[in-house]
Formats: sequence, C-alpha cells, structure tokens
Amino acid sequence: MRASIDARDVVVHLQALQKATPEVKRQLWTALRATDVDLERGVKSQMPVDTGRARASWGSWTPSDLVKPNADASAGDAIHEEHQTNLEIVQGTNVPYVGALNAGHSQQAPAGFIDVLAEKARVQMVRFAQAIGFKAR
Repeated sequence: MRASIDARDVVVHLQALQKATPEVKRQLWTALRATDVDLERGVKSQMPVDTGRARASWGSWTPSDLVKPNADASAGDAIHEEHQTNLEIVQGTNVPYVGALNAGHSQQAPAGFIDVLAEKARVQMVRFAQAIGFKAR
C-alpha cells in the first residue's frame, strides 16, 4: 500500500511546474517535505498495532515501533521515495496486510484511515500553493 503526496496535484499542468521559478519550486519542495512528515506521523499514530510491524514499516523504517519480536519485519518493508525534480514523495509499506487494516479489519482504526490522512496531505499542499500564489497557467 502506498500514499503519494504530489505537489503536481496543485499544478493543473506539469508544464506550469516546469515554468515555475527556482524559488517557487524550493518553497513547494519544503512544504512537500513537511507534509510528508505530517502524513507519516499521522499514519504511524493511527496504525493498528499487534507486533508493530505495520507501524514500523510505514514510510521511513522505524524499528523502535516494533513492540514484539517479528522475524518477518525488516527495513525492506518500508517505502519512502523522494523525487525532488518531479516534486513527488511516495511513502507506504510492503507489508501485505496493511491494505486490510486500512479497509477496517481492525477495531483499532477506522476503515480508510490512511486514505483520509492522504487526502488531508493533498489539501495541505493545495492550500500552501494557493498561499504563495502559485497557479497553473
């Protein structure tokens, strides 16, 4: 399961992003990285926990989130990719049951909790872009 925060969502056309000044791109990247941290923190805080593998694996690998030994847990579970040129950050997990957790298969978190947080991240980026006056042309 992956969640992508993409500053390109605030730019109707990628062409407009290519025409953006370096300062605007820098501001968007800074906001995107802050949004990435907020999203990861939110998902990790709401992730249902048994052994902690799912929580530890979301985004940046955080072995301190493991609460019980789990031989299957490893840094390879985590997905965190940054693409500054495209103003894109992808975070997620390779743990196969996280999709079921997001679908509501645990009483510890509501169905769609990751989707709700990803949408909040998208809205946060749109608001930032509007605040700096960046619009697609």
